[in-house]
Amino acid sequence: MNSRTTRLLIILNTVLLAAIAFAAFTPNAVAQQRNRGQYIMLGGTAQGNSKGILYITDEMNLEVIAVQWDDNQRALNGLGYRNIAADAAASNRTGGR
Repeated sequence: MNSRTTRLLIILNTVLLAAIAFAAFTPNAVAQQRNRGQYIMLGGTAQGNSKGILYITDEMNLEVIAVQWDDNQRALNGLGYRNIAADAAASNRTGGR
């Protein structure tokens, strides 16, 4: 082996070692733990909307989403989301007004 090949191998090994060190010392991703939901679905309407709306409430995580069926796309479209716990906390801070 000539000296040029040896230098290239040393450089390559250094780059690979740096990549391994970078991968080993980067922080790991941790998933958020979430309670298993208990759901209630309720059909209804909203002002200015001629089609029905499905309100889905997650009682365990205190969240509500509103969805509506689109016949053209043959899919549910999300209309809105509310975090009930955050709304209740905000209402308590403002004195319920």
